[in-house]
Order: sequence, then C-alpha cells, then structure tokens
Amino acid sequence: MTLPLARLHGLPVTVMPRVSGCLFLGLALVVTACGLFEKKKPEGDASPGNSAPPPRASVSPVFTYPRRSVLEGKAPGGAWVGTFTIERRKGGEGRDLKSATKFCHDQGRSLCTETQWQRACASDGKLGRIETWTVSMEGKQAVVRGGEGCQARALSAPGKTTPQRGAVCCERAVAISTTDDSKAFLRSHARRLLDYERAARRSAASRLKSLLDDPVVFGGKQRKPDEVTQSFEKRSPDAWSVLDSCDVRVKPVGSEKQLVSDCQVVHFDGDRFSGQTIRIVHGGPKSKIQLIGKERDMALLGNEKKERVRSFLGGD
Repeated sequence: MTLPLARLHGLPVTVMPRVSGCLFLGLALVVTACGLFEKKKPEGDASPGNSAPPPRASVSPVFTYPRRSVLEGKAPGGAWVGTFTIERRKGGEGRDLKSATKFCHDQGRSLCTETQWQRACASDGKLGRIETWTVSMEGKQAVVRGGEGCQARALSAPGKTTPQRGAVCCERAVAISTTDDSKAFLRSHARRLLDYERAARRSAASRLKSLLDDPVVFGGKQRKPDEVTQSFEKRSPDAWSVLDSCDVRVKPVGSEKQLVSDCQVVHFDGDRFSGQTIRIVHGGPKSKIQLIGKERDMALLGNEKKERVRSFLGGD
C-alpha cells in the first residue's frame, strides 16, 4: 500500500522511507488537503488561456474637434449665418466663461454663438458630444450647448466650471433673421454689422468714424461722428461687445431705405457679462450708420430730417 500512495502524490519511490501505516496515512491526508485548498483564479482573469475580454476603459467626456468650415445657411431656429470656421483645441476644458473666452481670443477667434453652434452641429452631430460654453447669454447666465447631443442645452453662471466643459471656438459670424432671403443682401448686411462690431472696440475706435453718418443718433442725442468715436475710445480696454443675432427689416424712407437691425448684444468687461438689445440703423446713399440706440430714439431721425428740410428751405 505504501508504493501506490507515493506514486499518487508524485513522490519518488526510491526515497520513500518504510514507516508505519498510521504515519504514512497522515502524510497522504496533508498532501491531499493542500490540493483541495489551492487558490483558484477568478473567472475572467486575463491569462493566455482565458478568452474573456478585458474590462472596458472609461471614455473621457473631453474631446478635441478638428478645424473645419461651416457653410452659410440657416440654423435650426431659422436664422441665417454666414460661412465660418469652428475648432476645439486641447486645453480648453475646465474653464469658466472668462477663461474660455480668452482661450478663444488667443486663437484670434471667439466662443461660438448659440446659432453658430446649432448650424455646425446640424451638419456634424459629433460636435454634440462636446459640452461647451457659447457666447450667448440669457439674462445673467450663459448658454451651454452639447455634451449629450445636438439638443443638449443648459444655462450656467459665468463663474461656474466643470471638468468636461470645454471651449469650442468660432470665426465671428452674426445670425440674421429677415424676410429678404437674397444671399447678396444677407452677406452684405452681415458684413456691415461685423464692421461695426470690430470698430466698436476701444483699440479700433478710430475706424468707427468712417462708418457713421453725420449726424448720428447715439446715447439718445444727435451727435457728430467725432463725439461718438471719442466716447468709444474712453471705454475700458477690457470692454468689448459681440453681436449675437439681429432681426433685420427694410424700412422705405422716401426714395431711400433704412436697414433697421434689432440686435442681441453681449457685453464683456473684465469679469462682468451682460446681454441687451440695441438698434442699429443704416441708411443714406452709402448705407452708413444713422442710429445706435433704442427703438424710442427713432423719432430723433425724423427730427434730423426735418432740420435738413428746414435748412434747405431757409426756415428758422
């Protein structure tokens, strides 16, 4: 009985001592017990002989987005927007609105307006995977788009940050809503509005004068172009504005016409962000700016024309 047990447990027969049956039986029990309590590998363990797939790695919610051009056309809301480029570079995540704005400015661009983002996402749904600030405001809150698709939309305080929220940057383009769908008109008037936006910054105020009619209604009064230019030159160097979207209509005035634009404007000044509506009126033979202000200021344009007629007729 001694030799079979030795062979059973892999022990060399030549070295097995002759011992009592009781002692040898104890040795056999110990060897058997070691086999019973041997540690088993858990199921799914990644070993060469195991075909179970490895666990899936978590997907980061932060993505880059290669630069591409978005062609002119209407966004889902119906507003027309001109051709622009869009891009999301690495390093724009985890920022508040001020920091995200600077991130895009350092690239020579701006955060996208909500209309630009909608237009871009409608043509490429992958953009909807990226949660991003936009330059658009609702009251004192900023509009955030994306993260869970092209329909995802939220409002956020400008100072709030989240790890996954990035900064998708766009070339500037203003959204226009109007009954005139002529591409020539849409392109030319979008250019006029963006010319004003660029010239309204303190660093470029010297160019504003060439865009203004003489006189021009500004701040509820008729003013000379030099006065208006000086007013913009006194602004804070950190202050600037973005024309988000404009409702545009053509108003006949005798043999001429006025282009009346009611624009949603976002003002930035350091850590302060605010949105408001302003009216910009272009008119005259060269379509210069005749008014920057509110709807109630339109009456001053009428007074200015009366003064011109009175002066022409030689009246007091």
